[in-house]
Amino acid sequence: MAGFAIPASDAWRLIRELLEDERFEFVTEPSLIDNILPKLFRYAVPTPNLIMDAYLAAFALAANRRIATFDRGFRQFNELEVDLLPD
Repeated sequence: MAGFAIPASDAWRLIRELLEDERFEFVTEPSLIDNILPKLFRYAVPTPNLIMDAYLAAFALAANRRIATFDRGFRQFNELEVDLLPD
């Protein structure tokens, strides 16, 4: 997080605020994720970051959603619609 991490108590406050914000929609894990996720592991020994990125990409693909992120690593998932945010 390059020095921008916040304390856990502030993070939970932020999560509560986001849950109440009607601009955001929260969805449950789609059932198709189990079919998509294994296809996104392209490396013999995936790193912890790749595992999390692959899960998020599979979630978005299964739910027919886009991902908005600062992480340019999501470009490796060709099928995924990614909105790269400026640094």
